[in-house]
Amino acid sequence: MGVDMYMYAERLVQESWQPVPEPEPDPWVEDDEEIEIIPVELGDIVCRHHRLYSLLAGTEIGGTCRNDEVPQIFTPRGLPKDMSKFYAALFQDWYETDRGDFGASWLMVRELVDLDLDSYEVFHYGYVEWDIAHLFTDGQPFPADFPKDARIYSLSDNPDYPVKVRWSMGTLCEYVDYSLQLLLNEDLLPLGPPDEVRVIYWFNW
Repeated sequence: MGVDMYMYAERLVQESWQPVPEPEPDPWVEDDEEIEIIPVELGDIVCRHHRLYSLLAGTEIGGTCRNDEVPQIFTPRGLPKDMSKFYAALFQDWYETDRGDFGASWLMVRELVDLDLDSYEVFHYGYVEWDIAHLFTDGQPFPADFPKDARIYSLSDNPDYPVKVRWSMGTLCEYVDYSLQLLLNEDLLPLGPPDEVRVIYWFNW
């Protein structure tokens, strides 16, 4: 099952938050319908990049990130209470936890710019059979001599592979790869100074 992220931005203008980019007409309405003005969604450039989503969510988000131990740098803050009136009115109806939405939060773009991805490490765990568990040293890289015909399982519901093992996947920079920098360069930094722009986001199963 995939996870989607919904991301929008605001810029601080004369001590109040305003939507940025400027909201625009809904492109999906027919010409004879009442035109609805909607905010511009960001983040399509990193669509379903679950590793980046896990960083922003503060926990592994599932999908291809199952069993990854991602550093909890950010935790959900909820929707900001000082949102623009435009966003506050919309998101009251758009964010629905009973329909799979979760992890609502916000971040200043400055927090993302200043994040030192190389100072954090990501780990992964799985389950193996007794006779190969000794090949693993907790927190070290994946063993080079792991047998080609052996398997690692994501769940421990079988008595034939009850040993949990854990290894390093490298730095958080290696883990998210280009995705954060792409999001910053293509979507967020063009919106204004990083100390004046924030993103509001949530996820959906």
